[in-house]
Amino acid sequence: MNLFNGLQTYNNIKKQELDLQASLLNVEITKNDIALNIVTAYLQILYNMELLANAESQIILTQSQRERTEKLVNAGKLTEGDLLNIKAQESSDAYQIVNAQNQLDMSILTLAQLLELPDVSNFKIDVPLVSVEETSFNLDLNTILNTVIQNRPEIELARLNLLSAEKTLSIARGMYSPSLSMSGSIGTGYSGATQSVDNISFPGTVDTIGFTSSAAPEYVVTPTVNYTYKDVPYMEQIENNWNQSFGFNLSIPLFNGFATRQSVNNAKIQIQQNNLYLQQAENSLIKAIQQAFYDAKASLNQYQSAKANVEALELSFTYTQKRYDVGLIDYVDYSDALQKLNQAKSDLVNAKYEYVFRMKVLDFYQGKPITL
Repeated sequence: MNLFNGLQTYNNIKKQELDLQASLLNVEITKNDIALNIVTAYLQILYNMELLANAESQIILTQSQRERTEKLVNAGKLTEGDLLNIKAQESSDAYQIVNAQNQLDMSILTLAQLLELPDVSNFKIDVPLVSVEETSFNLDLNTILNTVIQNRPEIELARLNLLSAEKTLSIARGMYSPSLSMSGSIGTGYSGATQSVDNISFPGTVDTIGFTSSAAPEYVVTPTVNYTYKDVPYMEQIENNWNQSFGFNLSIPLFNGFATRQSVNNAKIQIQQNNLYLQQAENSLIKAIQQAFYDAKASLNQYQSAKANVEALELSFTYTQKRYDVGLIDYVDYSDALQKLNQAKSDLVNAKYEYVFRMKVLDFYQGKPITL
């Protein structure tokens, strides 16, 4: 039984407790990374769904325009070239639908594989109504930073690793101390060769056991004694052969080739490294939060700008379409206005989900549940 060894055993237990907590935090960090990857993949599906919906709406508009143009060509008010341009646009719109559908299918496959689903053919997702609150960006960066620094598992992991290194140093220093231990034992035994006297007999004769050294030696005799033996039973030996011992052992370290000093120096270096790792983890997290904060702020501004651009281009396109319908502009001008509107709508969808994603990243860093 160890009585004292410079608290090495105690410090080793505490170190193992810290290492266990660190291992659990590693699991938590991995879970968080998986959750963020899944949310990213899920938002990508929603984004691709809106792109597909925009492409389908566009081809409906183009088909309607093609049907009208066919009637005008038959009436002689438009040329065959105008109809061919509309049909070319319709083919282009159909290609965009195929492309958007392919991107949607691939994003669904990506999410299904992240979820480790055995069957991806019937995998479907719920489609929530994703909206953007058009309010001012009133988040406070310092408040977010203070919350994150206290709660993020990456920082806590670095702190635990630093505490574990400090315990390693205490263990190494404990090797300088004398060690005291106590030992004791109790036991018994059995031998198959053990025998005891069973019977003694005196036949009446004598046995010569020696003689004197005088000129006329005299013989020394003893009565003859005959013995018979028997084996000692097992349980009797067990009961008779009990033995006990007890003692203390004191070990004083004098010299071990500077191994203890080397262990202490290595532990000090590890503490310095882990302290740097903690500072690096805090600095990296602060930079990530700052980047996420300003990305979210910029994406909201981009979304608001894109929305205003779409609204303006929709009004402009309505006016352009009316002018095209009465023949005041040709198809080139009409197509240019349509392409600008389509690009603006695509930019709006991209800005919308960029802002949603950036806000979810901020929620993720603050430890909030990620919901839509």
